[in-house]
Amino acid sequence: MHKDEAALKLAKRFKKIKGERQNWDDHWRDLADYIIPKKSDIYIAPHDRTRGEKKNNPFKLFDSTAINANNKLAASLHSMLTSPTVQWFELATGDFSIDRNDEARLWLQEATRIMHNVLNATNFQTEIHEVYQDLGCFGTSVLQIESDEERILRFKSRPIYECYIEEDAYGKVATLYRDFKIPIKDVVELFGEDSLSTDMKKIYEKDPSKKVYILHAVMPHKDAEIFELTPDKGYKKNYCSIYMYIDKPHILQKSGFTRFPYVTPRWSKISGEVYGRSPGMAALPDIQLLNEMEKVKLRYAQKQTDPPMLVPDDGFGLPLDLRPGGTTYVRAGTQDEIKPIPIGGRPEITERMVQEKQSDVRMAFHNDSLQLREGPQKTAQEVMQLTDESLRFMAPQLARQHSELVEPIVDRLFEECMQRELFPDVPEILGGTEVVPRYTSQVAKAQRASEGQSLMNMIQQAGPVLQMAPESLDVVNTDEYVRLVGFINGAPQQVINNAEIVAQTRQQRAEAQQKQAGMDEVSQSAESMGKLAPMINNASEEE
Repeated sequence: MHKDEAALKLAKRFKKIKGERQNWDDHWRDLADYIIPKKSDIYIAPHDRTRGEKKNNPFKLFDSTAINANNKLAASLHSMLTSPTVQWFELATGDFSIDRNDEARLWLQEATRIMHNVLNATNFQTEIHEVYQDLGCFGTSVLQIESDEERILRFKSRPIYECYIEEDAYGKVATLYRDFKIPIKDVVELFGEDSLSTDMKKIYEKDPSKKVYILHAVMPHKDAEIFELTPDKGYKKNYCSIYMYIDKPHILQKSGFTRFPYVTPRWSKISGEVYGRSPGMAALPDIQLLNEMEKVKLRYAQKQTDPPMLVPDDGFGLPLDLRPGGTTYVRAGTQDEIKPIPIGGRPEITERMVQEKQSDVRMAFHNDSLQLREGPQKTAQEVMQLTDESLRFMAPQLARQHSELVEPIVDRLFEECMQRELFPDVPEILGGTEVVPRYTSQVAKAQRASEGQSLMNMIQQAGPVLQMAPESLDVVNTDEYVRLVGFINGAPQQVINNAEIVAQTRQQRAEAQQKQAGMDEVSQSAESMGKLAPMINNASEEE
């Protein structure tokens, strides 16, 4: 198939997907207006504007509760899931016996440290916060991950309006189309002038700065074969990447990826839908009503501070000057006066309703679950319990972020570090063993805290029995107990002695105790002989 024929086939497929998403686009525009107003203009897709259409969105906000609530949710997710100040993942094999092996654990912890250093040296933290903001507002966000020669990886949060996704048979996002507009000179820089079609070359010669629409499609290899878009016949990579000129479909470049280069987390999802649902969607009716109520409050306040005036129809010169220090002429002898029209109403009722709606909006964005309740100063145990309750309440959403956001990022980071040989030599025990991420963020620790608490409860409840029958302590493998507590809490392997060192330490202690016991025995014998010597001498003299 000729490459332009393949491009026409791909363009037809993209047009169908784009049409199916129209309802989502309309919904996202409304959400952006109220929740992320800085994006409300760009989410009116640029190619949907007509010539001469005003660029700035004329929509006006009257209440910022939703904006602040979404920002707070994004900041909380950032600190709970991918905080730059704590180690929020570690490597493990999934085999408990291997993970607790001293040599294997030391290598896994060192590899984890290297990965965190690499990640914090990239632009990940600046881009991931925008991902969380999009999740709270639109329910779906897109993070692009690319290799970088200097910083290993480069991240870019992509606006949802330019991205179109499809799931595979397992519900995993495996296909993404992204249409965007760039100057044609940048197209030449990226793909070379030889990649341009005849029409594109004419545009480039006439105006190199003119922007054109480009489609980037990434799909599984088997799907690319259907469109006959694989780079070559023996192509082996898992995903194919196709860049195409949209206006007059023309393939610019075909390449591929081993891993899917886009991470597409969704806040929550309804069966049968591809795009996610967000807290903003649940709160949108309240947000819209809240803005209308705030508008009424402002109008009432304006009438109170600058009320409409009651003016007699005779006796006053026009125009009236109601400005401070203004002069209005009055016919001599006129008894009537200009006075404000009384403004009635119950503003306290509106204020109470506004506060209730603001509380509902904050609750929809889980702000009530993400902060400690007001009241007397709490103990550390109470704070831990409240935090655990909050995280359990958000467990379904956070679990989805682990699988759709965090896991693909860590997998890609591990792969890049392995390819560039940044890790120390792999110990023999890990040879051929698959390494997977194990989450140690605040959320993961809270979810695993119950296991550590069960160990503590066992010791506390067994305390009375141990006092009556100390030999019952033989039931507990105390060495394994201490190691398991350290493993659950992610203690560094450097502070935990391996089995050989423990055995040597105990042997040395036993030898020292045995030696001391021998010395004590000799000392006691000498003391006894010293006491017996006078008695023996006295007995000899008497004889």
